[in-house]
Amino acid sequence: MKKYVRNRLTASQTIDNETAVLYPKFEKCFHLNATATFLWSMLERPVTMEEMVTAMMKEYDGSKSVVTKDIAGILRLLVKWSLIEKV
Repeated sequence: MKKYVRNRLTASQTIDNETAVLYPKFEKCFHLNATATFLWSMLERPVTMEEMVTAMMKEYDGSKSVVTKDIAGILRLLVKWSLIEKV
């Protein structure tokens, strides 16, 4: 199974369930909403999408298919922006 983990070159700060992530390569700060922040906290260590779905289902209401779709979208963006890596 694919696992995802934060890019070790990023720096982040979380305040009030929102996170700002800085990746020096882009010289840009990325803003993560509460849902993406929840996932970002999990990505401190290598984690599978299935583990993220299970954890998200415990915290938020929603069907498994909707949660899976939402997480997949967030992961695609985080990979695209090089904020996380597949391991």
